[in-house]
Amino acid sequence: MVNRFFVGVIIVCAAFGQNKQDPKLASVRGQVVSATNAEPLRKANVTLVPASPRPATFSDMYSATTDGSGDFEIANVAPGRYRFGARKNGFLPGAYRPDEKSTAGTLLILSEGQSLKDVLFRLTPASAIIGRITDESGEPVPGVEIQALLKVDKAALGDEERMLLSGQLLPIGRSVTNDLGEYRVYGLPPGEYYVSAIDSGIPGLTEYSLRSGGFGFSREALNQETHPPVYFPGVARPEEAQLVSIKAGQDAHADVVLRPSKAGMISGRVLAQDGKPAASVSVSLRPKALPNRFSSLTYRATTDEKGHFEISNVPDGAYTVQAWLMGEDEASRLSAQQQAQLAENGKATVELRLSKGIEVSGRVVGDASLVFEQQFERRIRVWIRSTSDDVEGWSVGEVKKDGTFKTYGELPPGEYSVNVTNLPEGWYVKAIAAGNQDVLEAGLNITSASPDLGISLVRGAAHLEGSVTDGGSLVGGARVRLQPQKASQFRKDLQSETRTDQHGSFAFKNVAPDAYRVIADMADEQQVLTGSADAVDKRGETSVTVGTAETKRIQVALKAATNR
Repeated sequence: MVNRFFVGVIIVCAAFGQNKQDPKLASVRGQVVSATNAEPLRKANVTLVPASPRPATFSDMYSATTDGSGDFEIANVAPGRYRFGARKNGFLPGAYRPDEKSTAGTLLILSEGQSLKDVLFRLTPASAIIGRITDESGEPVPGVEIQALLKVDKAALGDEERMLLSGQLLPIGRSVTNDLGEYRVYGLPPGEYYVSAIDSGIPGLTEYSLRSGGFGFSREALNQETHPPVYFPGVARPEEAQLVSIKAGQDAHADVVLRPSKAGMISGRVLAQDGKPAASVSVSLRPKALPNRFSSLTYRATTDEKGHFEISNVPDGAYTVQAWLMGEDEASRLSAQQQAQLAENGKATVELRLSKGIEVSGRVVGDASLVFEQQFERRIRVWIRSTSDDVEGWSVGEVKKDGTFKTYGELPPGEYSVNVTNLPEGWYVKAIAAGNQDVLEAGLNITSASPDLGISLVRGAAHLEGSVTDGGSLVGGARVRLQPQKASQFRKDLQSETRTDQHGSFAFKNVAPDAYRVIADMADEQQVLTGSADAVDKRGETSVTVGTAETKRIQVALKAATNR
């Protein structure tokens, strides 16, 4: 499972007791055991990572390794808010839970001189899906990429990534078959999985090649006929697939037989800016389906002298067809894209016309007290993202010391949202304009001209803090979401999410003055990912309006959910 708090690099510090405890600093002590039999876990890594908006650095993190009794101690910890967790090979990562009632990871607040003792991490043994891939003759097929997938359903409101993934299959783990056609996808949490098998046609393909990055295989480069991607037990569509159920610490078997099948084809031609055929243009397909998008398989072709191309052995589904022609430098690059829908064993034809992409630039302005030197050190970024299903594109630029920015790369015409990140504390985005366009209200409409953005930053962001209760008792580990009352696809910056700390408290900084909904529940990370968070036992919600530079404290009471 993807756990946010393990994004940082784990640093193994010296064994506990090495340094004398500074009385002004904090310390934590505890034990890591197996959740199934309470057996102490030796050589487990325990980490404290600052829960701040900016990425943690080496000097920000603290960690230790458990001894033979599963015990650990981390001394001389600076007071603050931390994501606290443990991990060990063969087990699922575990987040800090102050008591048995906590169903998800809880933020840890350490005060000056505090000594937190008797912390207990119970790690759940990881599971695996194992099996063998053979062809229609019963021969083993090496070099097949295997993916274990979970369905992301009924995604949580306000989380942009989950909204994009809603209803799709998200790869949680993957492997590659060996010379015997065998595979093992390990490190999986309990659950029900779809299993996909994607034949690379490259017997020498290894799991290391896929995990190390920078390596992919293209249908264009294959010298032998391959089988189309299938789902266990050997069907073309996920809705026809059989789910594989695994329990904690157990292996499940899923053997797949690959059979020849007539796959589809996407073909067409590419035209230059003057309408004439464009030769030697690279064309690729970007699948809408996540299993194919996340795999290392790519579908590519190059146009001939008449601008024609063909990409065969393509599974049915929706694709973005992308064409690009590199010039002498990045500024002379031409590109085009178009959507294509391929029915089962069918064909689709497209025509693309190359054009120069559009670059976005502008200026960030604030009052006279804004020091861009400080902003530059924080690396304020301006993100441009497509909001249309028909156009794929995004770009980002860093704000310079003089307040100007320019996005790297170029974007096709379409509708986009603009988001500014890494703002100095106390600041928020008040307005974004492109000529007469109110970007925060209606988005950024990029046409054939390069838009010049004006982004207005002002001091006076609000601070919202509070607590979550259940029957009058404070609740640690509750998920708390901040959502604007007036939702907009162009204002993702108004949305935020956090977890309550061990005292049941939460806080949102740099909140733009507005009216909000504050929603709390006890969904854990896996429930959120798979959409079963909608089935949590208890949920609470309240409304709040914050003004300029205002600090407000609220309380959200959990009640029995009405949607069960």
